[in-house]
Amino acid sequence: MQDYFLFLQHHIALTAAVIVVILLAVVIEFIRLQRGAKRLSPTEAVMLINRAKAAIIDVRTPAAFASGHITAAISLPAAELPDSKKIERLRNQPVIVIATNEADAARSVTLLKQRGFDSQLLAGGINAWRDAGLPLIKGST
Repeated sequence: MQDYFLFLQHHIALTAAVIVVILLAVVIEFIRLQRGAKRLSPTEAVMLINRAKAAIIDVRTPAAFASGHITAAISLPAAELPDSKKIERLRNQPVIVIATNEADAARSVTLLKQRGFDSQLLAGGINAWRDAGLPLIKGST
C-alpha cells in the first residue's frame, strides 16, 4: 500500500491527469444519459418499424440520401429540421433518426423530443444498417 502512495507522490501530474480523464468520462456519460436519446440497433429499428409503424427521418445531406437510404425514409437534412412542417403528421408515431454519425442524430433526436416527438436514433447510423446487411435504396424519393 505504501508503494501506491509513494507512486502518487512522485507522479502528481500523471495522477491528476488520470483523475481528470475519469471525471470527464463520467460527465460525458451523464450528459449522454440526460439527453435521453435512445439508441436502437438495426434489428431493434426493424422491429419498431414493423410493429409500431415507426417513421424514419434521414437527416443526412440530399446527396448522401440519394447514395443509399432506408425504404420509406423521409429526407430532411439536419439544418432544415428546426423549421420543418414536413414531419408534423408523424407526431403520433415513433420516429427513428438516421444520420452518418451519432452526434448529428443525437442533436436531431433532442430537437424532435423538444417538439414533442417520440424519437430515437439508429446506433451506428446508416453504416450500421448497411453492415447488418439490410436493404438500401439508391436515388432520391
